Amino acid sequence: MARCEAAAAQRTLYVDDDGDLDPGGPLTPSLSDPLEDSSPQHPFDRIQEGIDATLDGDLVFVRSGTYWETLIVANKDVTITGIDPDDPNTQHPFPVIDANSLGTAVSFVNSPEGGGELTGFIVTGGADDLAGAIYCDRSQPVISHCVIVGHQVVDDLALSGTVFCIDSNAVITNCTIANNLASPIIAIGSHVAMANCIVWDNGPNELVTVGTGSLSVRYSNVNQTGFPATDSATERPGNTQLQPLFVQPGRWADGAWIPGDYHLHSQIGRWDPKGRAWVQDQVTSPCINAGDPDASVASEPLPNGGIVSMGA
Repeated sequence: MARCEAAAAQRTLYVDDDGDLDPGGPLTPSLSDPLEDSSPQHPFDRIQEGIDATLDGDLVFVRSGTYWETLIVANKDVTITGIDPDDPNTQHPFPVIDANSLGTAVSFVNSPEGGGELTGFIVTGGADDLAGAIYCDRSQPVISHCVIVGHQVVDDLALSGTVFCIDSNAVITNCTIANNLASPIIAIGSHVAMANCIVWDNGPNELVTVGTGSLSVRYSNVNQTGFPATDSATERPGNTQLQPLFVQPGRWADGAWIPGDYHLHSQIGRWDPKGRAWVQDQVTSPCINAGDPDASVASEPLPNGGIVSMGA
């Protein structure tokens, strides 16, 4: 789980799909607080409401829940986080952005001086002709500590993917991109820098560059076909091609996505967000403590081995 530096933000806006003061109580996500104003007491109930109300430098904190929406960050440099800026080490389930097959889950558009940051989410359910999960156009987003799974493209285009970047510079760190029915990364005239990630079982193709597009992949675990044809894992520092040992990967069944659990098996222990407890496994994922040895471990919950792990 990542730390968020709220001090750099102008304001913090709060989003909660089932706030305590919603009509009917906190377990009624379909009902909105009539006094919602983005405060902790009266949060917005949709993430897009928070984004629309931001100014450059603001932070949108999204509490745990499932948000059935597609998001657009246009002409803004804002942080959207599922990690509590006041208590970043608190263990709780990541909020879920579920596009419900209604388009690209999150789009960053026309923000050349800073395309915003998305951190601490499960992003799923995207379906579009270009991008299922993340679309970047003339932007410079940072995507970190996100589980990006269960996306598809609706047209059989040669250039369509889970993350689609055109004329952009994107940074992707500590993310899990898995089990998507599309290439995980398409970079057209864009540079994508990836580190400490797991890219697994996506298809049909893998990391694709076009024109002046380029990819930097470091300390990441990627399928055998997960690199451009001219590269191999040994040519990029710290990369591996080993079974990541997810607790229970999601799957597709008759065209429908069945969610899974993308925590990594650990004999030392891993956090179970549903049971809200630490559990121990019989095996340990090779992605644990396998990230960049120079990266900060401040985002790693204790106990950790002093080295950041791959994946979200």
